[in-house]
Amino acid sequence: MEGMGFAMSSSEDDDVPVRQALTTGLFLNAAALQADGSYKVIASGQKAALHPSSTLLGKRPTCIIFSELILTGKPYAQCVTAVEPTWLTELVPRFFASSAS
Repeated sequence: MEGMGFAMSSSEDDDVPVRQALTTGLFLNAAALQADGSYKVIASGQKAALHPSSTLLGKRPTCIIFSELILTGKPYAQCVTAVEPTWLTELVPRFFASSAS
C-alpha cells in the first residue's frame, strides 16, 4: 500500500468501509432478498440460498454480496456479506443506474 502511495489506516470497529470495498469489487455477485426467503442475483437473475454455514442464515438481510456460488442440489451463496442496497447505485453507478429506474 505504501509503495503505491496509499496511506495505511485502520477502520477500527467500523466495518462499513470494508463492506463498501467488497461491494465495489463483487458487485456482480450482489443479490436481493425475495419474498420466499431466497436471494436473486441482480446481474443474472439466478436464485440462490444462503449457505447453511453462513452466519447470516436466519437474519434475512435485504441485500448481500457473495464471493462464490456453490451449485449442489440447489445454488448456495457462500462467503456472504450484508450490504446496503443503496451502495450499489452509489458505488457502481454505471452498472446499476439502469436497474434503479
